[in-house]
Amino acid sequence: MFAFNVRDYQGSNVEVNKDIKTTLESNEKLDFWWLNNGITILSSRASVAGKTISLDDVQVVNGLQTTNTIYHYIKNREADNNLNEERAVLIKIVVTNEPETRDRVIKATNFQTPIPPASLKATDPIQLDIENFFLNHEWFYDRRKNYYKNTGKQLDRIISIPYLAQSVIAIVFHEPDIARSRPSSILKKDNDYKRVFSQKISLEVYLLCARTMKNLESSIRNFTSSKSNDLTINEQWKHASPIRILMFHLGMLLVVKILQKRDYKPKDVESIKNIDFSNELIMNTLAELIQLTNNYVNPREIPINIGIKQKDFVTFILENVLLNHS
Repeated sequence: MFAFNVRDYQGSNVEVNKDIKTTLESNEKLDFWWLNNGITILSSRASVAGKTISLDDVQVVNGLQTTNTIYHYIKNREADNNLNEERAVLIKIVVTNEPETRDRVIKATNFQTPIPPASLKATDPIQLDIENFFLNHEWFYDRRKNYYKNTGKQLDRIISIPYLAQSVIAIVFHEPDIARSRPSSILKKDNDYKRVFSQKISLEVYLLCARTMKNLESSIRNFTSSKSNDLTINEQWKHASPIRILMFHLGMLLVVKILQKRDYKPKDVESIKNIDFSNELIMNTLAELIQLTNNYVNPREIPINIGIKQKDFVTFILENVLLNHS
């Protein structure tokens, strides 16, 4: 019923939900539905008999913030014997079988509050396919923002749409500079979106990208929190916290190392879809990446966080990375 709602409940601290709660708690003579956009339902067919409306193929595409806020308001007042809530909620029912019309209704009804571009793609068939595939492997693709967080799933196994897009851009298309510097632009243009989320890319590759980047996050977090490690970090690195911002470049170089190809193609990544990169390979590649980064930024006298966002930096590390790993 809620699969086509682009977001899950965003929590009581979100501004719009605070306003709904304030309206519910006020003693004003205004009816609730005068101030609230209510609920939008899509249906393939509707029939009316008296005061009963029968609907087929129901999809609630807008109104989760309203319904959840009302639910919590009522639940917190269950012990109130004087509870009298004779107020109305506006429900708009749109009957259509046209996919294009459905998508336009979803987009229009969700422009009342800021929606990231990624969320407006949440109902695409490929997004549903990725979510189901991840779920079968005990990973949680947060197609509807906050859904898996709200259901108590393990946070380090939750993957957002933008995060997956960044991972694919870095690993499959070896463009970590774009993944790092312009993550939001990946999903804004239709052509860019279709390049990242394409039937030509297998679901296994999407999982590889997400799993790899999450594992790198964990490895880098353990490395930076360790008091003793084998890598020498100079002052420039300590102040810039650059090890974390090199994460997408590191993901790309790991694929280069495994494939032994600097100019690998997206189809090449398919051949390593089930691989898990060893901690030894991750640490050795990280050490080499740090050295390559120093070799790039120091002669040019540019800050690390600026240098790594340049396309020339990606070209430099690909040309100079060693391929004879053990």
